[in-house]
Amino acid sequence: MMNLPEFESIDSCKSERDKRLAELIKFGTSESNNLANFLKSCTSKSPCVSAACPLCWRVWRKKLIRTVTSTTADHVNQCLVLTILYFQDALDDDDVQGFRPDTLKRRLKRVLERAGVSGPAIGGLEADFHPEVMKWIPHFHILCFGEQPRIESVRTTLLKKTTNIYPDRKPRPMLIQRLNDLHEQVSYLFKSYWTERRRFETSNGMRTKKYRLCKKRSAMALMAMHRAGFAGLLFSYKIPKSGHPFSKLLSRQRTNGGDG
Repeated sequence: MMNLPEFESIDSCKSERDKRLAELIKFGTSESNNLANFLKSCTSKSPCVSAACPLCWRVWRKKLIRTVTSTTADHVNQCLVLTILYFQDALDDDDVQGFRPDTLKRRLKRVLERAGVSGPAIGGLEADFHPEVMKWIPHFHILCFGEQPRIESVRTTLLKKTTNIYPDRKPRPMLIQRLNDLHEQVSYLFKSYWTERRRFETSNGMRTKKYRLCKKRSAMALMAMHRAGFAGLLFSYKIPKSGHPFSKLLSRQRTNGGDG
């Protein structure tokens, strides 16, 4: 079985769960309190299977990362890692409660199809909070088998449709990277948390860094993740229902609820 270096420990996940319980309880709504109780009841024998649970995420991430890395290892030169940001769908705090990933996933699939991207592709959907504009930016991290010219045409389409939410710069809706560090880049596709992304100036120009969300926004993110489920936060494209190593992942995630 493939080893996963520097993977989160069970103890660290339990510690993270305690922090999440405190954030949810402090938020103080019936939904947040119910979710806190649900996460607290999670055990190895009776997992809660919530996308807000770091212990269940640990199990799910292991399955994802092992399958994707082992399947991709012999095809690294055929793969690209994409980050796709939907600035035009930026969310205010009040919108996070109604966040549903299915619309964004269908929209991205249509863009890939129209560009003739053959796939397959697999990845995750998340949303980071950007304090400079006080918005949550939904975005995908995707591993895609495909030809770069077709992927570049996806970037062109996204540029035409994106909205500029920043006062001092143009948004970049898509980042394309070669697959250079298989484990690290695949691990980054599937994360168990949303973050706050701050921008700051250095001697080498502007940089960004991710921070833990404040307690209020962390609770909001956890409730949104729970409502979406693992299925809602997983993106898949051109993966057959059977006969492909990724197919079993899709059958598993359908049992975990969410928007699919």
